[in-house]
Amino acid sequence: MRRLPAWALVLGGLLCAYAGAGAGAGAGPALQSYPHSAVLDGAGAYRMRWGRRGSALALRLEVRTRGYVGFGLSASGSMASADIVVGGVEGGQPYLQDYFTDENRVLKKDPQQDYHLEYAMENSTHTILAFSRELHTCDTNDKSITESTVRVIWAYHHKDMGEAGQNYHGSNRGTKSLRLLNPEREEVSSASLPYFDLTNKDVPVPDKDTTYWCQMFKIPVQHEKHHVTKPMEDHRDAEIHLQPVEEPMLEQVSWQDLSSCGGSMLEQVVPEGLHSVEE
Repeated sequence: MRRLPAWALVLGGLLCAYAGAGAGAGAGPALQSYPHSAVLDGAGAYRMRWGRRGSALALRLEVRTRGYVGFGLSASGSMASADIVVGGVEGGQPYLQDYFTDENRVLKKDPQQDYHLEYAMENSTHTILAFSRELHTCDTNDKSITESTVRVIWAYHHKDMGEAGQNYHGSNRGTKSLRLLNPEREEVSSASLPYFDLTNKDVPVPDKDTTYWCQMFKIPVQHEKHHVTKPMEDHRDAEIHLQPVEEPMLEQVSWQDLSSCGGSMLEQVVPEGLHSVEE
């Protein structure tokens, strides 16, 4: 048997190691390339990182699955008329395809492929995809990415897409509203902002399945333009004080809605305790 020199063995080992790494070779773009991130699902299985790169948007998806990963942009937050990209790693080979859906949610491959794969990796638990896309592609099947709030849609499956794309994601899907080009900055300290409380006094909670309580308030008069920075859209975001404070009672508060009234109602005297209770 012919003996190979030591350097040949080392070189051969390096080549084999690189070939075995497949789609996971290298580390991909540094995380600093994605200054913004958001967890899109409630279980923490789908994390999205992103950042602007000139006239393009760079994205990195980290999903707890060894199957396909789907991401898209939708005007309504649904699958209908959406701009979608699907990718993964199958048999050590990465794949990424640009799709769109019609108004009937039928998935079709986009003739103009505008999503560009930069990195793909799959381990025993997760799939990571890094790709980019121009903000404006001049493709009628794509959604332009602007500074406005956009609805992103997401999905994943424990199996890969397959040639026929027959693996439906089931309940592993959702939508989230994000500002991709102008994300929210760090929250300003509430101590530096003026605020006022809207207090419902002596609200009884009847022994019924559902109670709707309506209260009208006059807000403080402002003599110059002001912006409301944190309306009470969700009781988990706003501060709710129950007297006495009882945690089980807090969980019974399902939702809140804050609306403004105009016209002649502004001139009327608002009675305290105006409410309605329904079952």
